[in-house]
Amino acid sequence: MASNDFQRVKRLGRYIRQDKKRLLIILLILVPVAVAGAIQPLLVGQAISVLRGEATFAFLNDLPLRVAIRLLIFVLLISVLLRLCLQGYQTYNIQAVGQRLTARIRDDLFSHSMALSLRFHDRMPVGKMLTRLTSDVDALAEVFGSGAVGVIADLVSLFVIAITMLLVDWRLGILLLITQIPVTFFMLWLQKRYRRANYRVREELSQLNADFQENLQGLEVVQLFRRQIINGKKFNKTGNIYRQAVNGTIFYDSSISAFIEWVSLAAVSLVLALGGLMVTSGAMGLGTLTTFILYSQRLFEPLRQLAERFTQIQGGLTAVERIGELLEERIEIS
Repeated sequence: MASNDFQRVKRLGRYIRQDKKRLLIILLILVPVAVAGAIQPLLVGQAISVLRGEATFAFLNDLPLRVAIRLLIFVLLISVLLRLCLQGYQTYNIQAVGQRLTARIRDDLFSHSMALSLRFHDRMPVGKMLTRLTSDVDALAEVFGSGAVGVIADLVSLFVIAITMLLVDWRLGILLLITQIPVTFFMLWLQKRYRRANYRVREELSQLNADFQENLQGLEVVQLFRRQIINGKKFNKTGNIYRQAVNGTIFYDSSISAFIEWVSLAAVSLVLALGGLMVTSGAMGLGTLTTFILYSQRLFEPLRQLAERFTQIQGGLTAVERIGELLEERIEIS
């Protein structure tokens, strides 16, 4: 991120200080949610190991088979319910913080816009101003809400899953973690390209709104000079440029999703190949292999969500840049 972006984000960060207690609670909830999700594949693998009499935890082998299975099912049910309840509470609070953030920024933008000189408003079409007050503010709220908090949640989940895998079997754990390297580099490679494409989308959307607003506001003049067809062609040209700009962001978004899907399938294949050899040689139990197959799927879920939030955050940073440019406009008359 450029230094100017960092300064703008830092300055806009004051809008969430009123909700810092709620944000602290949201961040504290991330750990139990991640732990509850990480132990679920382990519990399923232990159930299979108990049936084969090779459970990793010795106390499960000492219990009667029926009691051990019921205990694992009970713990699994508790982890699922706990995760669902905490995630529901977390999602509600994130959305609530985002909406309050949106309201505060929009109020300040409106007040600042009203204080700017008429010279500024003469060169700034109303449609472009409306885009910054509406869609840009909403995109910014996603960065401070579901985007930023979601990224932290995904990183915590990845960390907990990685630690759990290494504790269960370090060999397969390292193998799965190595598969994250190409995904990370690919996401970093796409970052600047998606940012530029998304900025163009915002600019073209502003122009589209400006053309639409000017034609409606000056409808009497348009009809008086019989410019319906000419203005319609001009608006259609603006719409096509906007569509092409959106197609650019769709390309980058779909590329990273497809790449993550391909890497996740390759990871499952590697686990099956190496784990199958270890099971047949007696170096690993079937329950542990099942655990890692589930982990190989669970490990890429946060990456998929990170890819989705990656587009949100890049769009939000574009909104930060555009909103920052408006707030940085000097008020000539106080």
